[in-house]
Amino acid sequence: MRKIPSFLIIFLIILAIFIFPSKAQEIKEIEIPTSNCKLSDIAIDKENKIWFSEEATGKIGCFDIFSGNITEYNLNIQGADPVAIYIDNEKNVWIAMKNSNLIGRLNPNNLELRTWIVREGSSIRDIVIDKNGKVWLTGYGIKRIIMLDPKNDEIKEFYINELAPTKMFLKDNYLWFIAPLNNTIVCFNIFDQVITPYKLAIDGKPNDIIVDPNDFIWVTLPGVNGIGMLNPSTGELKTYSIPTLNSEPYGLCIDSKGNIWFTEANGNKISRLNPKNMEILEISILTQKAKPTSIAIDNNERIWFIEENGNKIAFLETISLPSKKDEKTFPESYLIIILSIFIGIASAFITHKFLEKREFKKKN
Repeated sequence: MRKIPSFLIIFLIILAIFIFPSKAQEIKEIEIPTSNCKLSDIAIDKENKIWFSEEATGKIGCFDIFSGNITEYNLNIQGADPVAIYIDNEKNVWIAMKNSNLIGRLNPNNLELRTWIVREGSSIRDIVIDKNGKVWLTGYGIKRIIMLDPKNDEIKEFYINELAPTKMFLKDNYLWFIAPLNNTIVCFNIFDQVITPYKLAIDGKPNDIIVDPNDFIWVTLPGVNGIGMLNPSTGELKTYSIPTLNSEPYGLCIDSKGNIWFTEANGNKISRLNPKNMEILEISILTQKAKPTSIAIDNNERIWFIEENGNKIAFLETISLPSKKDEKTFPESYLIIILSIFIGIASAFITHKFLEKREFKKKN
């Protein structure tokens, strides 16, 4: 049996280090006990418990990362379709039910569920709570912003110029929301109800929205397969193209370093946009055609998201992830150098063996 040259063994080891993905990029998935539940939203409380809504089954679920257990709570409301959830400071789970026109508040300690009803046809799409405990909702079907004060059960509607709102983000007194049908980003001042619309010059069809610490507005733009950043002071919108074509960017969140994380519902990936160099790192999901949508981040910088088609929740450890610069330098530059060295050594080795064999034939 011929002995494999030592240089070839060393080369294969080095090559394996660069080819096989780092464990830091592994995505871990958790199967939901109820099948075909159509996961619709995800939220994380102060204890790092992962809450999620099941639109098709009328349930709210909770995953305890310490015990590894999933608990599902049936809302026991006919036609309940929880589409969005929000955790308040008291750890109550607030629930927006789209077609049943209900707002729910679930106390996780005693499982008491309190509900409020809004106008028929409201078709609520999202829910947030301000620092005074008032609940804000997007009334997609009635083209209104809805406010509930749970202290006195008062419900108000605010006209928003025929805009149909979906996802929103609240920062200070400013409620930012998107109106995909109108291709518009909107700022609504909850203090004086002043509306400031930003009509997009491109057909972006925004899916989600967040506000970063510098007050720049970030949106996913499936219409142009990109991520957008709006400067509200100038109205300028910058767009950043996603490497995967037709990726359908969906949910958004931001980590402590200011990185923008987003899901690719059609690309089947979780991605990170570095706002310092605007480079995008994409990480593939284990389950094929999982359709990742809603996304959130916990206190330990883990990225959590739902897989609508995969019927799973999943998370990604972000602490040890490489920068895009590092990722690009090693595989593309260093690997080329290593391959060149290997080819040179291999050529010399083969030439040496050929000459050695020819010399042996001459002597014999």
